[in-house]
Amino acid sequence: EIMPSLVGSEMCIETGSRPIRDTALGEGGQDYFTAIGKSNFFPADDAQVVALTSLQDTPIIIHRRYYDLFTNACRRQGFIPNIICQNDNIASSLSWAASGIGVAIAPYTSAIQNSDPTLVMKRIDSPEIVSKAHLIWNRSATLTPEQKAFVHLFD
Repeated sequence: EIMPSLVGSEMCIETGSRPIRDTALGEGGQDYFTAIGKSNFFPADDAQVVALTSLQDTPIIIHRRYYDLFTNACRRQGFIPNIICQNDNIASSLSWAASGIGVAIAPYTSAIQNSDPTLVMKRIDSPEIVSKAHLIWNRSATLTPEQKAFVHLFD
């Protein structure tokens, strides 16, 4: 799936989320997954964290990139998630969540693009699901000095 994105270009960055510096990411800047939905899908408390197991019977909306990661984490917790929608766009996930049909699962750095004040965002308490970024380039392409320097930032 990644190699077609390199056609006609030398380099791309595939991310589970967009790179961003945010104090909410905590020490080390590790991105984490969130559950975003209407308040009726969450316990009536002020907790900013939701247990993965509490999403067991919740209708889930998820980007296809995170499907395996999320479902495998759920299976390790002893349940199969109720995925009602799998899509190719985080904005679509947020839109479906805003319509009230379920809870979107997304990395924090993607979820913060939500502008709907009626949606609640909670960190999913599971160290098994984290978002990562990968730098990919076509090794047969000639990279400019600037591109080479950028690649070495990831060493």
